[in-house]
Amino acid sequence: MAVLQSMPQPTGVVAEYHRIRRLAIDYDAGTVEVEIAGYLSEKARRDGAAPMTAMNMTLRGYDPKDDPRAWAYAQMKATEHWSDAKDA
Repeated sequence: MAVLQSMPQPTGVVAEYHRIRRLAIDYDAGTVEVEIAGYLSEKARRDGAAPMTAMNMTLRGYDPKDDPRAWAYAQMKATEHWSDAKDA
């Protein structure tokens, strides 16, 4: 599971492929902390390239009945920052 969205980096290179690399659930608070890693492409990630960028987000309203990874991607794409993201 991953998303595609063009994100220019300060170096001028564009990260196109983004995936949740880390996910931590606080069941009491109903929050999910995610780390999203950005890569040049899916091929670059599969070939073992290090992420070009990483960002952390706190997502609220998690219900333990939901699949945490699928829920996190859906919530992530509902934010303004990721509103143009498409499923990879």
